[in-house]
Amino acid sequence: MLSHLYCLSIVHMVRGICAVVVAARFLQYSNPLNVPRNALDLTMSQYHNLAPGDPLAFKIVGCALIFVAALRIVFALLTIASLRRSGRGPSRGFSMVRKVGLAIAVVDLVDLTFFPVTTACGLYGWLVLRHPDTRDLIEGRFSSSPKLAS
Repeated sequence: MLSHLYCLSIVHMVRGICAVVVAARFLQYSNPLNVPRNALDLTMSQYHNLAPGDPLAFKIVGCALIFVAALRIVFALLTIASLRRSGRGPSRGFSMVRKVGLAIAVVDLVDLTFFPVTTACGLYGWLVLRHPDTRDLIEGRFSSSPKLAS
């Protein structure tokens, strides 16, 4: 299970970095001063035909992408940190890592932007994070330990 969690962390780190790049492009388009001077610039040729509210929409989408990318990157870093700390017992700081990962997995399952990739990543994240060994590793709870009689 440890290798699956590391793999999931790497996938989220790569997707977070790619989302920051895409968000930077959206934020670049949201600035009206970035209208190209060259009329032959094919990448921005549609920018001249945008409605007045479109730069604001680019800014909103760019900020939302940065938020989700930051959440993915923080999740990946906290997962790696919690896996390195897993032998030392439970920690309050890492108890939410699994829950945040499950929330990201649900968002990936619902997201249809890049349908096959996002759905596969969401399903993989859901399966890995719902496994009982993941709870043992990240949260320090052990589902196989016997209950104490009171």
